[in-house]
Amino acid sequence: MSLFRIFFALILAIVITSCAGNSIKPTPLDESFQPKVDIHNVWFRYLSDEGTKSAYQQLEPVVIEGLVYGIASTGAFQVVDLKTGKVKLAGDVGEEISGGLGTDGDWLFFGTSNGDLVAVDRLFREQWKVHLSSRLLTQPVVSENRVFVSVQDGKLQALDRNTGSQLWQFDSASPRLTVIGNGRPEVHGDQLIVGFDSGKLVGFNPRTGEQLWEYVVAEASGRSDLDRISDVDGRLLFVDNAVVASAANGSTVVVDLATGRKLESFSEASDRGVVAANGLLYLVLKDDVIVAVNPKTHEEVWRQDAFKYRTLGNPVDWNGYLAVVDVKGYLHLLDFNDGSLVGRYHVDFFGVRSTPVVGGEYLLVQGNSDRLKVFLTQEIQH
Repeated sequence: MSLFRIFFALILAIVITSCAGNSIKPTPLDESFQPKVDIHNVWFRYLSDEGTKSAYQQLEPVVIEGLVYGIASTGAFQVVDLKTGKVKLAGDVGEEISGGLGTDGDWLFFGTSNGDLVAVDRLFREQWKVHLSSRLLTQPVVSENRVFVSVQDGKLQALDRNTGSQLWQFDSASPRLTVIGNGRPEVHGDQLIVGFDSGKLVGFNPRTGEQLWEYVVAEASGRSDLDRISDVDGRLLFVDNAVVASAANGSTVVVDLATGRKLESFSEASDRGVVAANGLLYLVLKDDVIVAVNPKTHEEVWRQDAFKYRTLGNPVDWNGYLAVVDVKGYLHLLDFNDGSLVGRYHVDFFGVRSTPVVGGEYLLVQGNSDRLKVFLTQEIQH
């Protein structure tokens, strides 16, 4: 990605955010809401006292053998016992962080603001560092001794897990204007699947980089550059031998992993991934309305508009509820069956952009203040 394209995207994103903030007000929360589920904050830790510096960073902790590994945008890190909140290790890597964390259960991987990819062991001792073609804004994915990263200039890179040497690279040829951020690569079975800013969903041989198939989720269309944004940035969902992908200006599709052919298509679309539970698909639409769709009949089962224009994040399935955070820092729990709100917790007064991480019965949320909180649920007896 050229410097002009990056600069143009940054300026446009600021304009979009400003316009949204001035002309479209977030739906206020219902102050009379009575929760049915208690969202219990088990513990919290400040990873840093400076907070997330970039409006586009979405750093996520990882859980390995009962320990939480978290890193702040400043480079400060902590290793914390998941159940007790006791700090086992704390320090600083000495660089600002742009993306992460990724792990194979042994090493940790993250990107720096200088465009480097760094591998450290579980004591955060550096194993190697390599320079990427551009900054990493999402989480690295590790499989079969390979590290896969999708970086800001549209390139997908595969590196040797042990040395950091590049094994192969794919250039997706990003359009002139995209949403800042990238789709996270996902390994499923013997394939690597990635959504690109071009609106394409592509399956690769993770060992060789050979392109196996390609499907266009969203076509760039319309007069303005905004209308032509077709990024496939949301989390991918895998159901048996198929992948579910969505794009905000396209549709939601179910693609056969063996052939790359479309199996199903839904008019509802999202740039924040899809959740499957109870035989339904759950999506956050462009205006932050949440819908449940029956994949067999294509009928909308329910619609929740209480969070309209609150800039919701990627939804996750947590303890039998649909969990989603908003830009104001609230965590919301919805009933899968009817979409009703059953729980709410104000996680971070500075907001939340990162996707919540499910660790067994626990939910981990890293807020914009670099405060890491861990939650459990409990039914409220009335």
